[in-house]
Amino acid sequence: MIKYLRKTIELTDAEYEQIRKCPNYKYKTISGHVVKGLDSTVINNAKVCKASDPALNLTKDINGFYYAADDKQLQQMCACSSIDYAIIGNINEKGCPDCTQDTLNACQLESISGKDPVNGYSLAIFGPMSKITSLQGFARLSGALPGGFWMQYMDELTTLEGLDNIARIGQGMYGSSIVLINNPKLASAMALSNAKGPFTSDALYIYENPQLACVPEQWPAKDSRGETIRRHPCLYKHGTHHVGQGDYCGKISLEECGEGTPCNSFADCPAICNSATICPGLLVGDDVKFDCSLKGTYC
Repeated sequence: MIKYLRKTIELTDAEYEQIRKCPNYKYKTISGHVVKGLDSTVINNAKVCKASDPALNLTKDINGFYYAADDKQLQQMCACSSIDYAIIGNINEKGCPDCTQDTLNACQLESISGKDPVNGYSLAIFGPMSKITSLQGFARLSGALPGGFWMQYMDELTTLEGLDNIARIGQGMYGSSIVLINNPKLASAMALSNAKGPFTSDALYIYENPQLACVPEQWPAKDSRGETIRRHPCLYKHGTHHVGQGDYCGKISLEECGEGTPCNSFADCPAICNSATICPGLLVGDDVKFDCSLKGTYC
């Protein structure tokens, strides 16, 4: 494992030897990261796991894959820096009803190196999981998912914020790349806008998400079953915020546009119109225009 540009990246032995021998060259890893040996630091305390590790004590499904069935098992999984695949809950059981938001928020997972041996998914989340209202705990997760992403029966999620740093999503069973089924409050999948993948209709299974409106532009209109993916027009909240005591641009972004809205600096606070000019001199009583599309559409 190395640390590169504040990200923890798992390397094969051959990749490590390559960047060690040629430290001035940039090298693309099989996980999709581009690294430079000169700017990398070896990490000795990273916890690299396999879902089948006895130490994790995950539950083994009858078909042979391992998953977190309760909050204690989720804690064990989330203590890993890297894992070969991550499945929370089980579609054939009752999800993970006692999995908590606090446990997910503390998740240390930064990379997923493979896919489950049965269905071929790198990351799968199966509800019901009523205590989980956000995936922001996955914000450290970056790079490529070698397999697919599957989420089903997550009754309380409205967005996929937290998955923003995933660079690529591979394919699982039957060539499926993304599966989103029966998530009644899910309104936005825009967090996956940065992810590349085989996002043709044949690779997407996206249905029974009655509130889903905002999805990446590159996704087609219909999924593999001919279901309409975008159930409503994507209308983002926008307007004017009257600045009160204690307000600052990051706080306004979260208050108006919801948890997970980025605001990394004055110049990089996309929910605030003209943030580079407005944020440094923000005063109580000012009126600040905001646009939750994060694209300046309504600025």
